[in-house]
Amino acid sequence: MALVPNCPPDLRIYDSVYDCGLSSRREQAEHRSRLLDKIRDSYRKALERLNPRARPGMAARFLHAGGFCLGFVDPVSNVLANTLVSHGRAESAGERDLVYVPEEKLRDLERRSLDGLVTFLTRFFPYLPDCHAVRFLLLADAHPMVALRIAASDPRIIAGSRLGSVPHLHSSALKGTLQDAVHGFYLQALARLPAGELRSRFHRSLLVAGNCYGPLDPVSNIIINTIWYDAAFPQTAKLEVDVIGTMILHRMENCSLFGLISFLCTRHHHIDFNQAIRCLLQANGNLLQADHRLDAGFRREFTTGLEKSFLAAARAAYHPNPDAQAKLLHSCPSQEISRLLQGSGQLSSEEVQCLARLLCPEAACSEQPLRPHPDYLFSHTRISKKISAALSAYAAMLGGETMYELHTICGVNECVSGPVGTDAKCYHTHANFLATPKGAQFPTGTTPLLFFAEVCNGDDEHRAGAQPFVCPVSVPLPCADPQVRGTVSVRRNPILPIKRTLQHFDLVLKSAN
Repeated sequence: MALVPNCPPDLRIYDSVYDCGLSSRREQAEHRSRLLDKIRDSYRKALERLNPRARPGMAARFLHAGGFCLGFVDPVSNVLANTLVSHGRAESAGERDLVYVPEEKLRDLERRSLDGLVTFLTRFFPYLPDCHAVRFLLLADAHPMVALRIAASDPRIIAGSRLGSVPHLHSSALKGTLQDAVHGFYLQALARLPAGELRSRFHRSLLVAGNCYGPLDPVSNIIINTIWYDAAFPQTAKLEVDVIGTMILHRMENCSLFGLISFLCTRHHHIDFNQAIRCLLQANGNLLQADHRLDAGFRREFTTGLEKSFLAAARAAYHPNPDAQAKLLHSCPSQEISRLLQGSGQLSSEEVQCLARLLCPEAACSEQPLRPHPDYLFSHTRISKKISAALSAYAAMLGGETMYELHTICGVNECVSGPVGTDAKCYHTHANFLATPKGAQFPTGTTPLLFFAEVCNGDDEHRAGAQPFVCPVSVPLPCADPQVRGTVSVRRNPILPIKRTLQHFDLVLKSAN
């Protein structure tokens, strides 16, 4: 990470740049080659154990679908288990028998298994560089569970215990932990915004200007920034959607993260990038608390004013109107807004209108809306219908006592169970979504719950085992548990399994396939 060049001298604006400090390319290539040798040896041992007892058809499945060394035991046992499990499916599919395993196909299978193992670790620890994942797998003899234990206890992932002694190499671990916390703030903010306004207007303002920095707690800051931008700069095109793209939400979260860091580094000149992250983690991602902690140890003359600090945050976050946002955050009526935002329930339309009047009394009238792009609408309508159907099936499975209404879809991966064939077809979609429970026992304004779903792509519902799968995801806990105050714990913020559920094994299998 580095300061943005040519920025005003009184602002310290950080942006992401390529972070050196990893092992050399030559060393990385050597480690990867040694790991590939270990994987190759595992396949040799697996073939020796398979050949005497296996029918020729198993060799076909060994290559074409099942023979990866991913799993919960040692790599040889994983290869055998995956091949045997997939062999039964191959018999019904009429897989062509193979007398021997071609050398070039086996080499390709070994490389894909290596990619899958590396992806397993880097998705479990998103702040872990690929080269470190290779090193851990090398130490573990390609055993994925042993490598995971090694990574969890490695001192490079554990940050130093003092604010001033965080090494440069730990910045990715610190940043990754804070990113998980920020992701949790956005899911909570999405749950509090009313569904109608979120679909019709607030999805735009949240993804453009809904930053989590400001004078309140992170979730409240996202809400006031979203409502203010919608009132001050209303949309000019009609676009009603209930799907928020995964990557564009991640972009907004990343912009907010750099805004938080740039605020602290501009306001307190004695801290750097890593120290700012550390302070934010200790404050549970709350900018106001982090600022007060730093204020307590230094005299006021060494700090920059709030408005300039918010301006640095807005510029670091690529806000479309940084000066206007800085002015708002410096002068907004925090006490009145805090009263309206009390609690954690879903806001009503009346409360949203009241907030808009407080934040932007001179709000301009919106222009005549335009029709949305039909292709864009079609892709979102398709996934929305599938998730709604899956949610209804889930409610029926529970006996129909509790019904759910879709609030918003906040993460979609359409490339699951594939790519297959020359058309690179994928059979499933994974999604995270928020849904509001309905019924006499649930009062108006009940907070939506977070779910994970797997649904079929296209018209594949008739395939065996193609029924949709839905399960609730546990509520995230605060990011700064007691361990974080001394070290950055490798126990992930509980919001991470939500992301990992969506992407973790998808990417493992995608890397292997």
